[in-house]
Amino acid sequence: MVTTNQLFDALFKNELLSYTLIDPQLNVIDSNKFSRDQAKIVFGKDMAVGDCILEYVRKQDMEGFLKNFNQSLTGKEIIVEKSMTASSDGQIHWYKFQFLPVKGEEGNVNAVCLVSDKITERKKYQQKLERKERLYRLLADNASDVIWLMNDRLEFEYISPSFEKKFGYSNEEALKLSLRELCAPQDYDRIKGLADTEIRKFAIDPESNYREVSVELGLKNKGGRIIPSEITARIFKDPSSSQKFYVEGITRDISHRIEMEKQLHLSREKFNKLITNISSIAIQGYKPDGTVIFWDRTSEKLYGYSKEEALGSNLLDLIIPPQMRNGVQAAIENMAKTGEIVPQEELELINKDGTPVQVLSSHIVLDEGKGEKELYCLDIDISSQKEAMNEWKKYQQLVEQSPNTIVLTDLDGVIEYVNPGFEELTGYSAEEAKGSKPGILGAGDTPVEVYRDLWETIKSGREWRGVFKNKKKDGEIYYESAVISPVYDTNGSMTHFAAIKEDITAERHMIQALRESEEKFRQLAENVDEVFWLRTDDEMLYINPMFEKVYGIPFEKNYEDPNIFLSFILPEDKEQVLEKLRREVLLGRERVSLEYRIKRPDGEIRWIQGQTYPISDHGGKNKRVGLARDITERKRFENELRKAKEEAEKSDRLKASFLRNMSHEIRTPMNAILGFSELLSRGIVTEEKRGMYLDTIVSSTQKLLEIVDDIMIISQLDSGNIKLNVREVNPSEIISGLYNKYKNEIPDSITLKTVTCEEPKQLLIDKVRWQTVFDKLLSNAIKFTPKGTVEFGFKCKKSHVQFFVKDTGIGIEQDMLDTVFEPFRQGETEANRIYGGNGLGLTIAQQLANIMGTRLCVESKPGDGSFFYINYRDLLYERKGTEESEENVHSVRTFRLLIADDESNNCFYLRELIENTFPDTDFKILEAGDGEQAVEQCRKNTDLDMVLMDIKMPGVNGFEATRRIRGFSSHLPVIAQTALSVEEDFRKIEEAGCDDYLTKPIGREALERIFKKYLFSGRGGEN
Repeated sequence: MVTTNQLFDALFKNELLSYTLIDPQLNVIDSNKFSRDQAKIVFGKDMAVGDCILEYVRKQDMEGFLKNFNQSLTGKEIIVEKSMTASSDGQIHWYKFQFLPVKGEEGNVNAVCLVSDKITERKKYQQKLERKERLYRLLADNASDVIWLMNDRLEFEYISPSFEKKFGYSNEEALKLSLRELCAPQDYDRIKGLADTEIRKFAIDPESNYREVSVELGLKNKGGRIIPSEITARIFKDPSSSQKFYVEGITRDISHRIEMEKQLHLSREKFNKLITNISSIAIQGYKPDGTVIFWDRTSEKLYGYSKEEALGSNLLDLIIPPQMRNGVQAAIENMAKTGEIVPQEELELINKDGTPVQVLSSHIVLDEGKGEKELYCLDIDISSQKEAMNEWKKYQQLVEQSPNTIVLTDLDGVIEYVNPGFEELTGYSAEEAKGSKPGILGAGDTPVEVYRDLWETIKSGREWRGVFKNKKKDGEIYYESAVISPVYDTNGSMTHFAAIKEDITAERHMIQALRESEEKFRQLAENVDEVFWLRTDDEMLYINPMFEKVYGIPFEKNYEDPNIFLSFILPEDKEQVLEKLRREVLLGRERVSLEYRIKRPDGEIRWIQGQTYPISDHGGKNKRVGLARDITERKRFENELRKAKEEAEKSDRLKASFLRNMSHEIRTPMNAILGFSELLSRGIVTEEKRGMYLDTIVSSTQKLLEIVDDIMIISQLDSGNIKLNVREVNPSEIISGLYNKYKNEIPDSITLKTVTCEEPKQLLIDKVRWQTVFDKLLSNAIKFTPKGTVEFGFKCKKSHVQFFVKDTGIGIEQDMLDTVFEPFRQGETEANRIYGGNGLGLTIAQQLANIMGTRLCVESKPGDGSFFYINYRDLLYERKGTEESEENVHSVRTFRLLIADDESNNCFYLRELIENTFPDTDFKILEAGDGEQAVEQCRKNTDLDMVLMDIKMPGVNGFEATRRIRGFSSHLPVIAQTALSVEEDFRKIEEAGCDDYLTKPIGREALERIFKKYLFSGRGGEN
């Protein structure tokens, strides 16, 4: 075993450290060459035994040195770090000083060993690492993408701050999230399977350290909304960690790239600071066979073995990894044999628990005589430097691989660094960019005020955010979202500016296209004649104003209650509508069609047809778009068609019955005519019978003629060929004429009476048609009155004249009152089989009455007779003629209109709507694309009848154009077209001088109201 003196001698000969032995009186006892060389460099003179050590201490360090020296004399070990300026080279050098007490045999401190280690290079490296850390921390903290790190249990160890803004979780909450909690349910199995596969590949081939995997998936934010994202990740092994592997990655929100400007922040505690000092030297002494004979406290701390555990053990088994042991054993044998020292080198050794330890290792060989040697290993722990380097490389990799543009400039804005993303985006190489200023990218459109604000902000130490319009090397224009921040050194001095920029050109173009698309959609949606809506399960996102016209309430109510339309559905339709919606949506049908009835607030019942479709949404919400149209008129038409079909079928049956009855009615008189004619032709009848035969032939012929007349009249009525000959007629003459006709024809069992009044003396009627009506009514009354009274004539009422025929005959069943006037109806009744007749009389009477502008009515009960009457108003034809002339006044002239609207589609729509609404009216329609043109057209065309003025037009709007027109034309009707709806807007329309307004979307009914009020009423323009 070597003595302590021998060990000191050996250490003094070691050139890694400076050793100076000092007595309590501060005199130099001994020093090694390295110590003397350092004294020469710093103080410019040689150190000799007996010199006072204070000669080699700077004045500013004198007090601290004496304090440390005196504390060491008490038995304490003191370690300090100092910087010094060497007199020989003028450079600043850093040293680590250890004041080690040296005790004598009695245990008293009789000397102090001053050990110094020149750590200038370590300090420079440490400062460099600190600068790099600040730079990369700044870059990571300001990255808009989410950067994260997982351990081998797939638990988050780090998630950048941008995660909280994008997903809503705080940093503490995020670090506790599992992969299942974060993934969208439909993506979890796929992502977990991919992760397991990549981990297995890494376990088989650790060299796949830098293989990246990119995948798109949905991630849930704190509120449960699914955010489409892209993840780029890789598995790697950190030599400085006990973890089997780490997974690092970048997550990008691919639905909101414009917001990717979030800070990147490191949460792992080992990244909070880099190496701040170099560890003490660990010394181990051992024999050539590896047996440990010396183990200091630093070795205990570094390798985890106590002195008692280490002494006597084999050094190779303690700290040398198995794969290195053969090589280390050979090196030890060579040093012991030749005395040649293995060069200083960096090694990865292991501590007690198998954890790797990075050290800078050097060796000493001592010969204790008799051919036996001892070896000493001096290890400096460089694990922190290695870890810091690994961290620096990871940050460097993040910067180099970032899709964003990263630029570092000096304080004058001169570029010192650009990442590959910059080169790829701009087309400038790093060599071209370095030494230039970012202005080489300027497109020349950014206002000077923006640059002024930028420089004022960053020079004041604050972060600046904004958007640049830039130009690539090839001249292509692009847009960047930029975050620019100052960079500080360890002293807090501003040294650089760092910019992180993202290309948002595609997003800008998409936003512009979306705005244009939304504007087109808005115009279309607000001008269609259907209700259009877009909603989620519980929120109305959009509904057009047509809802108000269909449902009768303001369409804005839907934003307060998206299901308000259900309250209008009739109870008998509502349940089936709800059931179909539930069933169809549950089955995932692409299209759901519904028809139902609603009751509007005004009480009107309307038929609605609705259709709804699902649409895709990456935001995680179910959305549906729908259309609803008012199909009341269609339903009414369908109902009318159905009734017409039923009526046609019924008419066919009635016609068949009528033909059978008509055959009978014709053949009966024909039989008498032919039969009695044949008997007369034989000449064997008496004179009495001859007269009777001839009377029968004449009456049968008369009946046959009446049948033919009825058929001719009904044919004329069906074809519309009936012409009226209206003139002044004394109604009393008609009544007396009919009385004289029937008084001798009725049987004795019937009494015929007439009723008249003194007024009126004259009526405007068609005498022949009026006689035909009463002839049919009297014939019908006499036929169905076997016994009793038939009374007819007219009575003077307060507002009209009532013509009537009343009998006491068999009467009419209640269920037949609505059908007695239908043609051919009598043919299928029991009365016809008893009383006969062709069934056309009442039909002819009713239709003639209708043609003459009135209506035939009936009141009757079975057994009580019937009462047929017509309420005739004398002035009916005069009034009707007046209405027709007013109604048709607009069909005999051409109306000149001006449509002022900057949207050509709106002009086309109004033209079509006008021509379809008034097909029998001629219009000449002019157009103006803005208010200026509208004013000019009105000046040039002084015969205009109306102006349809759009309020919102470029340049001179509708308000101003109307005010100018009123300056030279006060009578020309100006009708505002507007999508506005608040009271203030209508007030402005009135103040501008508009006569009225049409609210978009403009419908047929509103247009008819305006035209009838301002055109067809004679209120056309007069300039």
